[in-house]
Amino acid sequence: MIMMDYVVHNHNALCHTDEYEKYCTEVANTPAWGGQLELRALSHILQTPIEVIQADTSPIIIGEEYSSTPITVM
Repeated sequence: MIMMDYVVHNHNALCHTDEYEKYCTEVANTPAWGGQLELRALSHILQTPIEVIQADTSPIIIGEEYSSTPITVM
């Protein structure tokens, strides 16, 4: 899984928690789903912004530093 490889090898750029290894293992090996951390990694890998549409709040853009057309996810 490319995204998890990126998260594991670049954890210092993505999060500042001592539990990142546990978190990565859980997301990679269980039905648990990731969130903003994985979307940030995916945005960086793809060099593309990701627009997240949420039911209860306004949409957010992850990866605003990239100028291409955003990928939209719900």
